[in-house]
Amino acid sequence: MENLYDKNSIESLSPLQFTRLRPGVYCGDTTYPNHLIVELVSNAVDEHNLGHGDKIYIHVYKDNQNLFISVADEGQGFPIGEEREDGRTVLEAAFSVMNTSAKYRDDGVYEGTSLGLNGIGAKLPIYLSHYARVESWQNGKIERDLYSEGCLSNIEIYDLHNISDEYASSSGTRIVFQPSEEFFIHIEPDKKALESFLDDITILCPQLTIELKWDSETKIFSHPKGLEDFLNKEIKKTVPLTSELIFQEQSEKRKLDAALVYTSNNSSKIVAYVNYGLTDAGPHLTAAKSCITRSLNKWAKEQGLLKEKDKNLEGSNLQEGLVLIFNLVSPGIAYDAQVKSRIVSNEFVSFLNEAIGKNLELWLDNNPADGRAIIDKALVARKAAEAAKRARENVRKKASGTTGVIKQKNINLPSKLSDCYSTDRSKCELIITEGDSASGNLKAVRDKEFQAVLGVKGKVLNTQKATLDKAMANAEIMDLIKALGFQPAKGDKKLAYDKNKVRYGKVIIMSDAK
Repeated sequence: MENLYDKNSIESLSPLQFTRLRPGVYCGDTTYPNHLIVELVSNAVDEHNLGHGDKIYIHVYKDNQNLFISVADEGQGFPIGEEREDGRTVLEAAFSVMNTSAKYRDDGVYEGTSLGLNGIGAKLPIYLSHYARVESWQNGKIERDLYSEGCLSNIEIYDLHNISDEYASSSGTRIVFQPSEEFFIHIEPDKKALESFLDDITILCPQLTIELKWDSETKIFSHPKGLEDFLNKEIKKTVPLTSELIFQEQSEKRKLDAALVYTSNNSSKIVAYVNYGLTDAGPHLTAAKSCITRSLNKWAKEQGLLKEKDKNLEGSNLQEGLVLIFNLVSPGIAYDAQVKSRIVSNEFVSFLNEAIGKNLELWLDNNPADGRAIIDKALVARKAAEAAKRARENVRKKASGTTGVIKQKNINLPSKLSDCYSTDRSKCELIITEGDSASGNLKAVRDKEFQAVLGVKGKVLNTQKATLDKAMANAEIMDLIKALGFQPAKGDKKLAYDKNKVRYGKVIIMSDAK
């Protein structure tokens, strides 16, 4: 037999081999190399949040037609030339040995709240590039590690005074890499997506400045007003309905920075960061939405805008026009993958509920006009949703033939009948076919308004020769009678005819020529 396992079927790949074979496992989307930049910027942001460096430099450029990307920070850098027990320098291990990190433990330097958790991200620009150069400097020395196709080729250590003044900061780290077309559809980053990411990061970190140099063009990202700048940016796109709510809550190692406003839009925009990483799903999003819904319904009933017997407004109603951004900082965050877009842990939910609920209720009490505007908009949204639901139900009823003249009490149509929905049954046609395959093709191309299709199985019973009991026991005969709207007469093999109950004005029988 073929396709059986043998001893050669099972392979063991090194981390480098596996990452280059399956880059999507760690990068997610590999259309552009943006995720490589995100991983390096995230590490620099972790340094900034520890108080090491307020600037990040990103440079996208071409050298001899080859595209290079550089990411540099002014963080604390790595110990220069120090070797571990395995003979690797600390810098080499940090950027080339998978699952190597200083961020694993909640009681470590980063207190478990950094975005870099798995010791994987910094290796991706090394593993997935033709060429990479990692430099780190501190205490007057610099170490430079060179890589080719993910493999270390050389380590150089210099005194800083022998290097140009581009290393003006007392310490820092720079990674230069040439993303490989073997792993990415486009090796040039998606500029718009990158700029949006950098803009959001500097909004979340008001003391941070990021410089993006793209060829000869330079753009600075800096938002000293923080979350207020995010709301102002969104408000420019529409008409504000309320004032802004901006707050910060902290409890032990957990912290929440959040801002919201309501606009005239019918849609909502919720941007959720966890430990400064953008997310799109998880219990933090569910908890935030539920808390806002619960708080607004409670306030509306306290203010008499909803009566006690009234049904609560749904989340979809209360989210119309909502613009919300928040960053949750918490230890012990668990993700479903290295791209860290989906949260799977929920230990922080009670903290999130308390923080949002307390601040939202206080804001509503101090801004009752804003609260009434939100509830009024939600009530209109509920009426619109209910009207849309009724309209959809009417369309479904028409499509299934349960409205108008053909609507009858206790009607029992054959399961194989694909009915039409016109209420003028005199213009409707019943097409009878032999077998499911023939009827299936007709169902796909028919005009559903006035053409119905019924497939019958095999040769139909000859009722002229059969007894009444035998005819009445035949499923195909009874399906035809029910579909046409006839009733068997009592005592003989005739059918009772009532023109008001006849369901089709024309019957078409389609069969093979033989």
